[in-house]
Amino acid sequence: MALTTAQQVDMLGVYLADPGDEKISRTLKVQMLNNAQRIVTIMLRPHLRNALQVLEEDLPLDSDGFFDLNNLSNTIRDHHTGINMVRYDGGRPADLMSIDELKELRFLTQTPNTDSPKYIQWGDKIQCWPHSGLTDVATGSIEEGEVYYNLGYTTVTYNGVEYTDTKSFTGVAGVTAYTTTGTGIVAQSPQLIDIYYEKTPADLVEGTQDCEYDDRVTEIITMIACGSLNQDQYQIGMMQIEKYNEEYRPTDSNRVGRSPEDAYYMNRRPDNHFITISHGDA
Repeated sequence: MALTTAQQVDMLGVYLADPGDEKISRTLKVQMLNNAQRIVTIMLRPHLRNALQVLEEDLPLDSDGFFDLNNLSNTIRDHHTGINMVRYDGGRPADLMSIDELKELRFLTQTPNTDSPKYIQWGDKIQCWPHSGLTDVATGSIEEGEVYYNLGYTTVTYNGVEYTDTKSFTGVAGVTAYTTTGTGIVAQSPQLIDIYYEKTPADLVEGTQDCEYDDRVTEIITMIACGSLNQDQYQIGMMQIEKYNEEYRPTDSNRVGRSPEDAYYMNRRPDNHFITISHGDA
């Protein structure tokens, strides 16, 4: 079982010959651990960062095929470059396009279909093809049993519940109206996608947030944190990262590694290794 943040701080105190926190406060030690966690996250092989892998399902595209990545449940690591895959309706993965490829598609007036979906990233948004035009369902027109999506509004309030952007709700008997804040539309049957991505690891907070990595990586993080004041411990931590990476590197001609995480990363079969978040009624 991985160390708690409090246990990491205690261990760091032992490494630094400061078990009573007289020379370095516990707050500063937590900061040292967070700095070390960022270093370790960068240096670990991608498939060994499986604790950070997330799958979010049933994400709706707007009328122009856009999805705002700020609406994901977590922040994508490295400024939205941590997207591993965009998938259409639990089926075919979409290919990431360059600007030049997008220009060529438009020049040829081609539209990708669900057999060969495409997407491009614009800052903190992605735009996907194909996508469909959507009709705004006016307040007073909600029908029982039908599913509706908030696309763009800050909030849609229906039947006493607030739904933020991209969230869906189901009509109930006798309640046909909704209220909104901001601008957007309420729509039915948008194109849904799934996004696999690597999230930013949560900052450690003593008593509140423990390290998300396994016990071995957590101990390495503690060594690296100690290394900010003890060069020998820093070198030991770095050697441990190198050893861990080497133990689980890909080894055969099929590029399948010696751990389940390797198999996921090299074969792009993440379903069994991701935190899964479904965006149904919420």
